[in-house]
Amino acid sequence: MISWAQLTTPPTIDAIFARLITFAKALKLPTFSWGPKNFLRAALGLFAQVLGDQFGTVIADIAKGGFRTTAPGDWLTLIASEFYGIDREPAVFTVGTVTLTNVSTTPQTIAIGDLAFETIGGQIFTNITGGSLAGPGSLPLSWRAEHAGSAYNVGGESVVLLSTPLPGVSISALAGESWITTLGVDEESDADLSTRCGERWDTLGPTPGTTAYAFNAILAGVAVASGQVTRTRVYEATPIPSYVTMYLAGPTGPVSTTVANAVRQWFEDNAKRPQCVGLLIYPANSRVVSLTGTVTVKAAQLAAAQAAISAGLVALEKGTDFGGLVDVNELIALVRTAPGCTRLVLTTPAADVALAPSEVVSFVDALTYVAT
Repeated sequence: MISWAQLTTPPTIDAIFARLITFAKALKLPTFSWGPKNFLRAALGLFAQVLGDQFGTVIADIAKGGFRTTAPGDWLTLIASEFYGIDREPAVFTVGTVTLTNVSTTPQTIAIGDLAFETIGGQIFTNITGGSLAGPGSLPLSWRAEHAGSAYNVGGESVVLLSTPLPGVSISALAGESWITTLGVDEESDADLSTRCGERWDTLGPTPGTTAYAFNAILAGVAVASGQVTRTRVYEATPIPSYVTMYLAGPTGPVSTTVANAVRQWFEDNAKRPQCVGLLIYPANSRVVSLTGTVTVKAAQLAAAQAAISAGLVALEKGTDFGGLVDVNELIALVRTAPGCTRLVLTTPAADVALAPSEVVSFVDALTYVAT
C-alpha cells in the first residue's frame, strides 16, 4: 500500500522519467542505445515534464485537501466553509489621516482620488476624502493604501513625498502608527484558518473554553472592527475565579481601546458570554523595542535599505506572539542583510527581549543611517 508520505509528496520530473525508462525496458525497447537526441527518449522526457507539471502536485493537493491540517490554499478555504461554516478572512486596506499644509496664498479644492503620496519604502496611498485647503492653511484627509495588507502599516515619519504635487503644499503625519485609523491586515493564512477551524469545536459546548473565546474574538473583530483582531490571549479564572480575561492584538501591535470595547459589546449582544462568567477584554500590552545604533549603507541603496528593514520589522511584529522572545541576533541579521548595508553597530537592544504573557512587541526604528 502506498504510504501517506508517498501520496502527498509530488514526484520529481527526473523520478518520473526514470520510471518511464524502466517501463520501456520492461517492454524490451532498446533503451541502452538511446542517445541524448533519440526521438523516443526525448518523447519520454517531454511526457515526464507534462506529468510532473500537471499531475504531480495535483494528486498531492487532492490527497492533502481532504484534511483540515494538511489542506492547502483554496482546498482549505473550501473545507473551512463547507465543514466548519467559517470563511477565510480577507485582507484589509490600511487607512490613515495625513495632513496637507499650504504655505502659499492660493486655496486648493481637493476631490476624492486627486492626490497620492509615497512613503520611503515606496508604498502608495490615495486620498479617500476631500475638502477645501485654504491658502495658507491645512487640511487633514483620509488616505487608503494602494493594496491591502499589513505591509502598508508604516510609521508616519516615512510619509515623505506627495506624488501629485501642488505648489506650496506639503504633507505630514503623526509619528509611528498613530496616524493609522484602520490597520492593514493580510489575508488569513492557512495556519490561522486551520487553527480557527479547530477552535470551532470548543464553541459547541454549553461552557466555552479558552479556544472558544479566542474563536469568537476573531469573529467579533471582523464584525465590528474591520478584521483588526488577529491575535488573542485568553486566561481563565483571571483575575479571580469565575472571570475570564482576554487580551487582543492586531497584525502589528495591540488593538485600540475602542476596538477592545466593541469586541466586548459584541460578546454581550451575541450572547457569547455565559451568565455565570465575568469577561474582561483589554488591548494587549505593548512592549516597545527601539532599535538604536548606526547603520552604514551605500548611498544609492539607502531608501531600499530603510524599506527592507521596515518591512522586516513589520514581519517580526506579526510573527512574535504573546509572551514570545525577541531574538537580538535575528534583528542583527535583518539589518545586515538589507540592500547596501555594509556595517552595523547595534546599541539597543543589547540582548534578547522576553515578552510578558500579555505583551506583544512593537518595534521602533531609531537607527542612524550613514550613507557612503
